[in-house]
Amino acid sequence: MRPGRRPHRATECQPHRSSQLRGSEDLINSKPANLPKLQLPPETNLNPPESISLYNCLFSVNMPPKHIAIVTSSTRTPRLNPTITQYVYDVLTNDPTLPTRKPSPTSADTVDTDPRHITFTIIDLAKQSLPLYDESVIPASLPADNPTPHYTRPHTRAWSAVVREYDAFIFVTPQYNWSIPASLKNALDYLFHEWKGKPAGIVSYGSKGGGKATDHLRGVLTGLRMRVVGTAPGLVVKFTGLPIGAASEEEVKVELDERDVEGWRESGVEGILRNMGMELVCELDKE
Repeated sequence: MRPGRRPHRATECQPHRSSQLRGSEDLINSKPANLPKLQLPPETNLNPPESISLYNCLFSVNMPPKHIAIVTSSTRTPRLNPTITQYVYDVLTNDPTLPTRKPSPTSADTVDTDPRHITFTIIDLAKQSLPLYDESVIPASLPADNPTPHYTRPHTRAWSAVVREYDAFIFVTPQYNWSIPASLKNALDYLFHEWKGKPAGIVSYGSKGGGKATDHLRGVLTGLRMRVVGTAPGLVVKFTGLPIGAASEEEVKVELDERDVEGWRESGVEGILRNMGMELVCELDKE
């Protein structure tokens, strides 16, 4: 090994990039023979200009600890979003390609996958107390190294401090009228430097998978100079419904219909989510 080079530990294989991803079969056929074949649902969005085959990813044993936030984007009640976010969290924190540890009894929302590597934490936008955008300064005009104290609103400073704690983000979003919830766009608009340069993943859901929301959000995150990974799972929700007549101020826990979960399992959604997670790890290891 040449002096100054970092040793690496392989998760599965070697890094591989394809300059063009023609469709789901490109991802399926790039895997080693000993891995199960994934059947990607047609709603899955795999159309970036460049994609990484995550069966072929390395990350460094010297990579410092990194923290990934999984963001619940909808704030209405009742809502399905927290349940979908929990599903994504459970899949990623039980990923066999990362040395996962179970959450500690004192932290239900955070799990270490390796003390040197990755932690996942759920952030719920409904708990951030963000009004409709009212910050009087332009976020991009503030000092890039420490914008937090320069905001004029206390809720902006609080939100800035939260976002700065994380190295990457996974936005779990429903599709509203071919787009994302106003609550997510509002939370993104409050900040700039806190997002800039950080890797981001998108998980959408809806009756057809939420692909339009993914497309819109990808453009917004790119405008914030985030490094959006190529794999963007779209979860088709056909059977899980919201309770009718729940009080607007009451948070109601929504249980996933097992038929939806089984459909995701059969179509390979869990594997696609893990691929997205490993893309984020690979992006973080470039830093």
